[in-house]
Amino acid sequence: MKRLAALTVPLCLAVLSTVTAAPSALASTSPAVSITSPSSGATVQGTVTVQASGSVDSSQSDQVDYIELYVDGQYADTYDCSSGPDPYSCAASFAWDTTGLSGQHALRVKLSTVNNQSALSPSVTVNVNSPAPHVSITSPSSGATVQGTVTVQASGSVDSSQSDQVDYIELYVDGQYADTYDCSSGPDPYSCAASFAWDTTGLSGQHALRVKLSTVNNQSALSPVVSVNVYSRTVVRPQALSVVTSGSTVSVRGYIRATADGRGAGQVPVTVASAPVAGTSQTAHATTDSHGYFAVSFTVRTNTVFEIRTAATTWYGSSAGEAKQLVRARMTCKFSTSHATVGKLDHGSCTVPALPAGVSGHLQSYYEGAWRQIQSVTSGSGRVSWSAMPRRAGTTYLRVTLTANKAYAASTTKPLKRVIKN
Repeated sequence: MKRLAALTVPLCLAVLSTVTAAPSALASTSPAVSITSPSSGATVQGTVTVQASGSVDSSQSDQVDYIELYVDGQYADTYDCSSGPDPYSCAASFAWDTTGLSGQHALRVKLSTVNNQSALSPSVTVNVNSPAPHVSITSPSSGATVQGTVTVQASGSVDSSQSDQVDYIELYVDGQYADTYDCSSGPDPYSCAASFAWDTTGLSGQHALRVKLSTVNNQSALSPVVSVNVYSRTVVRPQALSVVTSGSTVSVRGYIRATADGRGAGQVPVTVASAPVAGTSQTAHATTDSHGYFAVSFTVRTNTVFEIRTAATTWYGSSAGEAKQLVRARMTCKFSTSHATVGKLDHGSCTVPALPAGVSGHLQSYYEGAWRQIQSVTSGSGRVSWSAMPRRAGTTYLRVTLTANKAYAASTTKPLKRVIKN
C-alpha cells in the first residue's frame, strides 16, 4: 500500500504542471495603432496630411484590415490596408480638410483587423488656423451723405489655403435684405468685387449698410456696418384737431416722416405759425424728437389755420403742411327786458366777439321734451338779437344756435331760463 501511494503522488503533480503551463503558451499581443503626424500641439491649416501607423503581431492568425480617422469623435475617413505589401502592418495617410475648422481639435485613429479585433490610438490635439472668409464695404465711406441711386461697392475673399470659393455677396440696408451679387462667374474663385445700385429715393436720415459673403462650403462673413446719411425731402403729417371752445389752449401736434419709407425724421426744426380769423398771429418753434414727432401750444379764440414748416437739415429737405382749428363761439347772452308777459314781445341778445354780420341761426325753446325752433335770426357784427312773444305762462328755456361761419364752428348758447307771467 505504501508503494502504491508513492506512485500516485508524482502522477498528480505531472497533470497539474501541464494545466498551469497552457495559459502562458496561448498569450497573444493586441493590435496597436498611433498617429505619427502631425504631432500633438501642432498648428495646421488647409488640407492636412494625417499619418498613422498600425500593426498586428505576426505570430497571430490575423491581418490589418483598415484604419479610420476620427476628428473630435466624429468619423472622418478610412484607409484600406488590405492591399499593402505587409499584411501585419499598415502605414495610413489621410487628407484632412480643415476649411472652416479654426480652433483646437482632437485627432484619433482606429485600426480594425480581419478577425474583427480593433485598437484605438492615443488622442492628438492640434490647433487649426483656418483663415475665415472676409468681406467689407469699400464705397461709400462711413459718414458720407448720399442721395438718389448710390453705387455700393464691396470686396470679399476666402483664403487660398482653404478648399472653398466665394459664392455670392448680399447687401443689407438697416438689417433688411436689399440685393445679391453673384460671384461664381468671376475670374478668381477666391475673391469677389461686388457692386450694388441702391435706390435711396425717400430714404431720408441715417441708414446702416452691411454686406454678407457666402462661400460654396456654406461659410459666411459679415462686414462692419457703414452708416450713411441719405438726403431727401420730408412730409408733414399734422394731427387732426377737435373742435374747441373760444379761449381754449390747444396743442398742435404732428409727425415729420421720410417720403418713401415713412420713418420719423428726428431733430428737424419745425416752425408753426397761427393765422386766426380775428386777433394777433403767433409763431412757435419746436424740434422733432428721435421718432419725428413735435408739439407746440396756442390759445385760440376764433377759427385758426396753423401753417407748419420744417427747415432743411443735413439729411432732410424742407416741407410744409397745415392744420385747421375750428372754434365754437363763447356767447354771452341775456334778456333785454326785466320780465316777460304773455302776449308782449320779449327781447334778448348775445354778444359774440369777432362774429361777422349776416350769420344765420335759430332761436329755440325747450318744450314737450325737445328743443324746437321759434324763429330764425341773423347776426350783426359781434352780436345776435331776437324778439319773441310768449304765448303761455310758466317757466321756459331759450337758446340761440349759430351755423358754421368764417370765424366760428357751429355754436350753441347755454340755455336761458325765463319765467313768463300772465
